[in-house]
Amino acid sequence: MRVIKNGKILSVDLDYFDEFILNILKEEGAARISEITAEVLSFYHIQDLQIVYFIDKLIEKKKIKIVEKGERHFLDKIKLI
Repeated sequence: MRVIKNGKILSVDLDYFDEFILNILKEEGAARISEITAEVLSFYHIQDLQIVYFIDKLIEKKKIKIVEKGERHFLDKIKLI
């Protein structure tokens, strides 16, 4: 996968963002998927739906969980397990 960070193109693995997302949740405790997406997008130029995909992967791996359902998945609140 290719991403743009600080105007430079990087080739990264699909699990590249896992630690970034987990660190946000360590700092915040819990956050909405939309908030995490905004945080990632402030550093990287990628599609917002890709970030949701990475979050869903972390949910499947049982590293994070949904603690509050929103009206849409993008508004679900998640936290570390």
